[in-house]
Amino acid sequence: MSAPISYAPLPLPLIVKGQVQDQNLERIRQNRFWLKNQIQTKGVTRFKEVLVCTVDHKGKLYIHTEK
Repeated sequence: MSAPISYAPLPLPLIVKGQVQDQNLERIRQNRFWLKNQIQTKGVTRFKEVLVCTVDHKGKLYIHTEK
């Protein structure tokens, strides 16, 4: 008998190559102001500095910058 398979939804991209994905922000009911505050807490000042920013199903942000 095999164990039940559990999975988590894929992370949702919020910034890709410096471009904010507004439709995905809408899906999580947030806005650019919220996103800017979130990346600033990680020491990033501009969206253009971010290669990829995703949010997982638990609301945790992952930010990968050019640096």
